[in-house]
Amino acid sequence: MKNADVYEFIYEVYRNDKSVLDYLLAHSESVSKLAVEIAKKQKADVDFVERAAILHDIGIIFTDAPKLNCFGKVPYIQHGIYGRELLEKHGFMREAIVAETHVGVGITAEHILINNLPLPPKDMFPTTLEEEIVAFADLFFSKQPQFLTTPKPLAEIENTIMRYGGNSRETFNKWLKKFS
Repeated sequence: MKNADVYEFIYEVYRNDKSVLDYLLAHSESVSKLAVEIAKKQKADVDFVERAAILHDIGIIFTDAPKLNCFGKVPYIQHGIYGRELLEKHGFMREAIVAETHVGVGITAEHILINNLPLPPKDMFPTTLEEEIVAFADLFFSKQPQFLTTPKPLAEIENTIMRYGGNSRETFNKWLKKFS
């Protein structure tokens, strides 16, 4: 799969949602740039990391996130599972796993159940080097205008990941050492 095919796919999925597409691409390209830098240093599969980073948030189109001009029917936290489903349907099997597991540093079934999150009660966290790289790079950017293309400060990232419970801070610090 060529990276040009990834963009062609995104343009097809978002053909009627130009304003959402702008957010998605700005964010995803920022994540991709950082992820590719890390992947090269780690001797990871750079082409895959680039594709997965560009596609990781494709599921936002299904969510109810008016600030992003998304007027779907599901809560934003479900964008990963809907993204996985869409990507698998179109043959992006490895990238689909990244879409599902990139949220925070991953989400455990226990955290989902304890917090009654609208997600299937299963562990959804990165398990390969490439999956970790995309999830890590994603933490530095958000769809908020100030962090769309400019990395978040570490303190802001730590505050964000604490929402995902468990060993989020420890995992982030491990990744920070590994990828810096």
